[in-house]
Parts: sequence; C-alpha cells; structure tokens
Amino acid sequence: MNRFIKRAVGPLKTDHATSLISHAHNNTLVKELQDATSYCEALFGQADWQAPLGHSAALTSTRELQAKMDMAGGPDAVVFGGVLGMLDINDRVKPLPTMDIGRMRWACEVLDQDGKLSKLLGHIAVRGVFADPTTDKIGGLRRVERDADIDVALLSIYWNRPSEDGAAHPMKDMCRDIVFSFQRVGQGLELEVERFKRNMDEEKKKMQWEGRHGA
Repeated sequence: MNRFIKRAVGPLKTDHATSLISHAHNNTLVKELQDATSYCEALFGQADWQAPLGHSAALTSTRELQAKMDMAGGPDAVVFGGVLGMLDINDRVKPLPTMDIGRMRWACEVLDQDGKLSKLLGHIAVRGVFADPTTDKIGGLRRVERDADIDVALLSIYWNRPSEDGAAHPMKDMCRDIVFSFQRVGQGLELEVERFKRNMDEEKKKMQWEGRHGA
C-alpha cells in the first residue's frame, strides 16, 4: 500500500493502520479487540446510540422484514437502515484467535483514507433467521461475513473514544446510520459455501481498491 496517500480530514484522529500493526507486533491485538468489544457493548446499550438516523437506508421493523422475506417469490435480501448496536458483535464467522490481520490492515487503510464507517462497512450482510418477528425491535443480528471489517470498526470506535467523561463520541452518528442486508443464506454446508463465495468477492474488491490507491 502506498504510504503517501493523503489521509481523510475528519473527526477520526487515530492512525488505524499504525495502531493495528503495533498491537499485532506486541501480541496484544486479541486483548485490544476484546476490550474494544466490551467498550462498544456498553456504548451501544445507551438509548441515544440506539436511535437510527436512517439517512443511508430506510428504517423498518422485524415484522416488515419478515413479511418481505416470506413473500412467495420475494427478494433474497432486504436492505434497511439501523444502528451498529443491532448487530451481535460477539457472534463471529471465525474464532477470535484466527483473525485475518492482513485483511484488517487493509480495512484500517480504507478507514484512514476515507474516515467514514460507511466506506468500510457498506452493506452488512446478516442472517435473516435470527431476526425476531414477534417484536418491532431489531437486534441480535448475526453477520454472514467480514469479521475483519467489523473488528476494525469496533477498534476504531474504541481508539477514538473521548478522553473526557461526558464528551461526545466523534463516531456516534456514523454508528447510527448503518446499512444492513437481511438475507437468506442457508444453514450448514450451504452457509459455508456462501461465505466462501463472498470472501472471494471481497478479495476482488480489496485488490481493486488497492489498484486505485497505488498499492
């Protein structure tokens, strides 16, 4: 990656790539991500972090989602807006010790370049089977892919936390304007095949991004 890429000017102060590599070299990355996850869990539990903005995608309810997915010949995916706290951030595709540091470094480069979670996360694919149709509150959604990108998002929220109690978090509105893609992806072997195909697609996107930014 070209180290002379101009970083985005915005609310994020952390040099994500440098911080990531430092923790990786010091064998503290797993502990740092665990701390970041705990910090984000507490943050996402606050009422003002649970109110979606709905700028990037329309808001919906679990009943509306389920109705669309249950339609005969209906869509394989329904896109909707929400907050990052709707995601079960402890549920992973792969175990934490097997985190993809190479992919995480690329995700850090993207965040350092653009300074926006939307550029990194895009549409987060979640498994529709885990939505609760008995309430209108969406929560506990489980990712289908992209541990590394979500890990970096959590680390960024943690690293950019305010130094003073009561100060506004610079990433609050970013976390309240997340786009999800509620999808049918199957179970068991069918799910693993789907994840493999998606991983290949993400690698292609990574190579295209690196080509455009002087890798």
